[in-house]
Amino acid sequence: MKRKQYEFIEVVNIGSRKRMQNAPQVSLAPSKAIMPKPPLVAEGSQVFPCYSAGRVFIHLDITNARAGFQLHRAVLERQSSWFANEFQKSDSITDSIRFLFYLKTCEHKPPLLVQSYEHDVKSVSQSNYINPQKAKAAQHINDTISAKSSTTSSDTIKDESIQSRAIVDLTNRHSHNNGLGEKREAPAQDSVQNSSVANSREQHEYHRSKTAHRWLLGMYYNLAPYLSTTDIDEALTQCEEIVRIANYYGSLPTVRPYLGNALSQFRQGLYHAIARDPPRWLLLSVKLELGATFSEAMIHCAGVFPYSLWPTDVNTLPENLLTTIKAKARDLAFLRSQVSIELHMNTLAEAEGGPAVSLLSAPEAWAVVQMFRDWLAHQERNLRQANKLYDGRHFRKIRKGREAYLPSKLMVTLLEEAGLRGILKYNWDAVEDDLNCLKDYAQQAVESLMKNNLMVDPEVGGITYLTCVQVDSKDYPWIQAVPKGL
Repeated sequence: MKRKQYEFIEVVNIGSRKRMQNAPQVSLAPSKAIMPKPPLVAEGSQVFPCYSAGRVFIHLDITNARAGFQLHRAVLERQSSWFANEFQKSDSITDSIRFLFYLKTCEHKPPLLVQSYEHDVKSVSQSNYINPQKAKAAQHINDTISAKSSTTSSDTIKDESIQSRAIVDLTNRHSHNNGLGEKREAPAQDSVQNSSVANSREQHEYHRSKTAHRWLLGMYYNLAPYLSTTDIDEALTQCEEIVRIANYYGSLPTVRPYLGNALSQFRQGLYHAIARDPPRWLLLSVKLELGATFSEAMIHCAGVFPYSLWPTDVNTLPENLLTTIKAKARDLAFLRSQVSIELHMNTLAEAEGGPAVSLLSAPEAWAVVQMFRDWLAHQERNLRQANKLYDGRHFRKIRKGREAYLPSKLMVTLLEEAGLRGILKYNWDAVEDDLNCLKDYAQQAVESLMKNNLMVDPEVGGITYLTCVQVDSKDYPWIQAVPKGL
C-alpha cells in the first residue's frame, strides 16, 4: 500500500523524490459521506477514450473531470498538425503526465483546446484521471504545495491559478461581485432575460463543440462519429462543427471519409437538402472534397446568379467560388440567348427545302407563324420582368411540345378575334398541323437547355430555373490547387 501511495504522489507533485518520500502518511480510506467513484482508467486499459499507456490528457468538460481522454502522443501527432506543434512547445509536466489540454471558452470565439503547463499540475491532481480513492492524499499534497508557494510574487500566483480561474469563469461567469468588494445593483428585467438567452446560447455552443471534439478524437482512432441518421439538417450542422474544429487542428484529411460516408447514407434526401440551401452545402463540399455535392450545389447557384433564393447568400461565398459561379452563369446566359434566337427564327416553308412563307405567298400560314412568335415574345417579356428565375419552367413547356402550351383551339380563337377569318381564304383545319410543325422544331431547339444535370427532378422539386449547367472535375477547387505533374 505504501508503494502505491508514493506512485500517486509521483503523479501529482513535481518536486524531488526526496520530498515525496518525506510526505506525511495520509489515510486512504474513503469517506462514509462520499462514496468513491471507480477509476476512470483501468490497469492495462486499451479501450478508447482512455488508454493506460497514454500520456496525453484531454479535458472536454472541466466541470466533470471524468469526461476526459487519455490518449497516445504518437497518434495525435500523426493525425493533427496542431497537436504536433503543441507537443514541440513544451516538455512533459511530470514523468507520468506528459501533456494536458482542456476545452476553453473565450469571448466571441468558439470553444477550442488549450494546453496547460506546469503551473496547472494542481488542477490535474484534482481530476478523476487519478484513482479517486487517493483523492485525500492528493488534496494534502496540494495544500502543502500551496503553502510553500504562498510567498511567491502576485504575478506567479496569477500564473499558477489560470486553470482554477478558467473553471470558475466557466461555471460562475456572471458573478454578482464587481471585483471591488461592492455589490452590483439589481439588473433590469430585460437585461436578465438577455443574459439568460446569451447563457443558453453559450451553453449550447459549448455542448456542441464538446461533442464535436469527442467525435474528432474518436476519428483519430478509426471510430466513426454518431451523426444524425434521420435529420439531414441536423447532420449538416454536426458536420459543419466537426469541419470547423478539424480545420483548426489540421485534421481535415482524417474526417473527410467519415463525414462523406455519413452524408451519403441519406441518398436522395441529401440532394433535396442541397436544393434548400446550395451555398451552404457548397462551402461544406469544398472542405470535405465531395465532388457530387459540389456539382449539385454549383448547378443551383449558377442557375440563378446573380440572384439568391436561399438563407445563405451566394454573394457571401469566397472569391474563388464566386469566380466559378460567374463563369458558369455566363456560359448559361450565352446558351440561352442562342436558343432564344433559334426559336424566334422558327418558321414554315412553302415546300421542303423551299423559301419561308410570307404574307404574299401564303398569308394564312404566315399568320400562324406570326401568332407563334408573338406568344414567344410575350412569354420572354414576362420572364424578363420576373428576372431569370422562371426560365426553366418556360423552356420545359416548350420541350413537352404539342398541347402543353398554346393549344391549337386557342390559336384558331386568336386568329378569329384578329378578324382574319373573313379576310384570308384559309383552311382552318390546317391550323393544328402548321402549329404542330412549329412546336416540333421548337422542341428540338430547346433540347440543349433541357438537359438536367441535377440528381433530382426539377419539376418534382419545384425548381423553376435552368439546371443544365455543366460541372466537371476540373472545376473542383481542391483539384485546381494541386500543381500539374503531381
